Amino acid sequence: MSTALAFAPGRSNESTTVAQENVEPLLKALDDTACRAVLMATKDSALSAHEIAAACDLPVSTTYRKVNQLTDVGLLEERTRLSLSGNHTSEYVRAVENIVVSVSSEHGLELTVSPCEAASAHTSF
Repeated sequence: MSTALAFAPGRSNESTTVAQENVEPLLKALDDTACRAVLMATKDSALSAHEIAAACDLPVSTTYRKVNQLTDVGLLEERTRLSLSGNHTSEYVRAVENIVVSVSSEHGLELTVSPCEAASAHTSF
């Protein structure tokens, strides 16, 4: 699986145009029903993979594949949930608020992505 992000949210809350070569992987993720369910589940709060699996009624193995796919294209942000016991867990939160698809004769298919305020407020780059 590729680790190159199709969309890499930065500190800015401004919209970003997705590079042309990254449009297809992002659209492929959005076309997947399970990926869309994961995005909806992580809209308001960061969840672990097990919490996402329960919320979306998905097998945990499928959830990990979808979480990886969404993280790779920049639609989910991975964080670390600290635990006093020392058993830290990855948690995921949706990184984008809006995705706008447009078509122009000059640029072809173009995606513009707006980051979630909650995700970008906690992003540490």
